[in-house]
Amino acid sequence: MLPETPLDGGARAAERIRRAIAEKPFDVGAHAIEVTVSIGVASLEAGNPPPSGLLDEADAALLEAKRQGRNRVVMASAAGVR
Repeated sequence: MLPETPLDGGARAAERIRRAIAEKPFDVGAHAIEVTVSIGVASLEAGNPPPSGLLDEADAALLEAKRQGRNRVVMASAAGVR
């Protein structure tokens, strides 16, 4: 949660997190494991869903990110996932 952050600012923060995770393999014993992450971003900006629907919007965006090939950030919008 990023208070007082618009949707595009949340997406930029999510992209920084995604990139940092992808760039640093995790050492597990003698092995380095590459990890990726998909992130769905939603916002309470005007025109977006009420707080009760915010997690649903973020979840829909996450599922779209995975559908598109994973390791990406997708933003939700009032008109659906973009």
